[in-house]
Amino acid sequence: GTTTLLVPTTTPLGSYRLIACSDDLKVVVEVDESNNCLTSTGTLIVTLTDLVETSVSTTAVTALPGTTFSVADSVVNQGNAPAPASVTQYYLSLDGQRSSGVLLGATRSVPILQPGAISTGTKTVTVPTTIAAGTYYVLACADGPGTIVEADENNCLAAGTTLRVGWPDLVVTSLSAPPAIIAPGKTFSVSHTVLNQGSVTAIASTTRLYLSVDGGRSADDILVTYTFSVPSLGAGATYTTGASVKVPATTPAGI
Repeated sequence: GTTTLLVPTTTPLGSYRLIACSDDLKVVVEVDESNNCLTSTGTLIVTLTDLVETSVSTTAVTALPGTTFSVADSVVNQGNAPAPASVTQYYLSLDGQRSSGVLLGATRSVPILQPGAISTGTKTVTVPTTIAAGTYYVLACADGPGTIVEADENNCLAAGTTLRVGWPDLVVTSLSAPPAIIAPGKTFSVSHTVLNQGSVTAIASTTRLYLSVDGGRSADDILVTYTFSVPSLGAGATYTTGASVKVPATTPAGI
């Protein structure tokens, strides 16, 4: 008859011949006890799948916590046995190691892969809002949950470029002095410089001018109608601009 056999999970990898032995428990007294076994003519190779990441890339250079970026990766089955469907996970790691990395929520589904087959795809992932600022390696890990028994658990690969995670910080580093005396409704020239002293790029923004009696920003300050458009500024970049602005005609006189 025919039966289905289960190869023990502890079987060392290698090439085997199948041997069938009748009365292997020796319960039957026989004329000849030496002829009970027959060896198969063919061999059975006991092997495992081996999923590895062959490439990981991202075009993102900087990212704010809570924002998204795309990761492209390729998974190959370099083992000698088919790999069942799996899931690729993504991490941000300061030292390039998965064990110390921050798991990103998005995953990529990988179909069944025959030996030598490759699965390539792109996934949009979100930077956790609670992540600390720093320079991170972007990791892709084939069979991220570790549900597949493999010949070698060499599943993770880092992108060739790192990702700087942090926040911009715009400050006004210089502001020209206004005239000592001016009447309501009159104009004067003003210039200012904005610096992004943060660690990542700041999107385009607007600088507004106020007239303040006490020199501190408060709700009773008077907004000057002219505003300055500031372009996107990379980390450490500055932008200087100037224009003529008008003191609102309704501005109360003051010293």
